[in-house]
Amino acid sequence: MPIPATVWGVSLVAMLLPLVILCPLAVSIILMLTGGKLPARATTLLVGAGMGLCAFFAVISASSFLSGPDSLGSLHVVLWNWMNVGSFNAQIALTLDRLSLVMMLVVSCVGFLILVYACAYMYDDPDIARFFTYMTLFVASMLLLVLASDLLGVFIGWEGWVSALIC
Repeated sequence: MPIPATVWGVSLVAMLLPLVILCPLAVSIILMLTGGKLPARATTLLVGAGMGLCAFFAVISASSFLSGPDSLGSLHVVLWNWMNVGSFNAQIALTLDRLSLVMMLVVSCVGFLILVYACAYMYDDPDIARFFTYMTLFVASMLLLVLASDLLGVFIGWEGWVSALIC
């Protein structure tokens, strides 16, 4: 069964692209807010489900993008207008083209596999929640880096505060 190109008149890729970044970000925020109080099993299930959804949304987005009319060009998804001053218009947006599509798949799918392995490896560690908070935040940051449409998004994804947390 083919994947529909539009849902309610909106491109399926445009709907799923923000969710690819929001899944690991939401997992990180949940783990941060619980303060390490979740049991290891709940933490690993949350990480596996969140990163699994991230990889699933990335694969569906890729399939829909490659079968759609924009497959040779790029898709620009505006999340919101940040600033309008005269003729200057700054937007918070994501861009998907063939290169960012490949990188999105690499980051989300390989990140999923790494974190699934880490779930077993880190299971008995007392700081499992902190480790997965940082790692899922890192995955969200890398996804923002490869999907950002402007230098501000690239800067936040690249320099963000995530690299300092992991070291």
